[in-house]
Amino acid sequence: MSSGGEFNRKSIPNIVAAWAGFFTGPSVMIAATTSFFIVPWGQTFGISRAFVSLILSVSPIFIAICVPFAGRAMDRWGLRRVLIPGVLAFGVMNVVMAQAVTTWQLVAITILLSAAGAVTATVGYSKLISLWFDKHRGAVLGVCVALGVSAGQATMPHVTKTLIELGGWRAAYRGIGAIILLAGCPLIIALMREPGKQKAATVTTSAPAVGLTRAEALRKPVFWVLGIAIFLGSTSLFGTTTHAVPMLAERGFTATIAADALSLLFAGGIFGQFTVGFVADRFNTPRITIPYFACAWTGLMIVHSASHPTILLIGAFILGLGLGAETAMTAYLTSRYFGLKDFSSIYGLFFAGSSFGVFCGINLMGVMHNITGSYDIMRYIFGVTMGTAVVLISCLGPYVYARRQELVR
Repeated sequence: MSSGGEFNRKSIPNIVAAWAGFFTGPSVMIAATTSFFIVPWGQTFGISRAFVSLILSVSPIFIAICVPFAGRAMDRWGLRRVLIPGVLAFGVMNVVMAQAVTTWQLVAITILLSAAGAVTATVGYSKLISLWFDKHRGAVLGVCVALGVSAGQATMPHVTKTLIELGGWRAAYRGIGAIILLAGCPLIIALMREPGKQKAATVTTSAPAVGLTRAEALRKPVFWVLGIAIFLGSTSLFGTTTHAVPMLAERGFTATIAADALSLLFAGGIFGQFTVGFVADRFNTPRITIPYFACAWTGLMIVHSASHPTILLIGAFILGLGLGAETAMTAYLTSRYFGLKDFSSIYGLFFAGSSFGVFCGINLMGVMHNITGSYDIMRYIFGVTMGTAVVLISCLGPYVYARRQELVR
């Protein structure tokens, strides 16, 4: 083993641990499965579709509220002491969800599930990768997000649908909890280790203590530029993708075309996540994110305007390309601008802003459709919001905590 190599017997297990965390976290186990419970909940508890939607909207809000506190705890007490109890609680609360028999229990458990999910969000696992890797940080983050979050979002809808068909929605929650507790949790417990005082890959990575505190970061203009860009991007992109099927149906596209568009959007997301990390490691500048954000804006405009299936499918892929890159690059940009000292606390704020953006985008699409009777106006609203995000990303200056090999020249 080379003393200067980042990929070694101590660092590689942490890649697997991070992948397991991404795969079994709320971005997969909540975001990719909740739509399957809308109808069963309404039938079981005798509540309207609107009330079910209101309950489901609790998750992104409570995750947004709790993530900054979880990130602060990770910086203060370490990743293992916070993440492992969080993963256990997240798995258990999924199992407990299957026991809900009244509407108030459903709401209460949803809140607790979301709070536990906030602890197991991408924040901690992104810090784990950033601690172990510097030269290859972008590539490793991109691969873990692609094979963890994106692969999980592609897999879990089919798993959830099958479990509901076999045993009902309660069986589905038990199955989700079992996957977290029996597959994800053991890998995380066994493989996750912070570098600490070990001389593994730390000779080439940034020292864990180097960086800004959360209070210092909040006083930097770059924090607000990046945070607003992430919020606007999440509002525009996730609002569009969530309402994509009914929006396309209104414009005359068949369900098959809509499904193909979503599949290509997912494929574009994986491609974006894979490529942006490698590009980020090759070019030590934030400007590499500009083409990806521009792709997101271009794809967004096409999806909101296309009338021909071929054009729509091309636009969906381009939109996914930009969306995937934004998801993968948030953690990377956090580490390069603010360092690793309070990484989880700072990234937690960005994650919260993104989650709030998702909530705003979804509800803005719904409200404007109720007011105007169509989604047409959203092409202009989201065109401006996503365009503003591109401009803000273009304004980012040089990295403060660039790759170590660049700093020693």
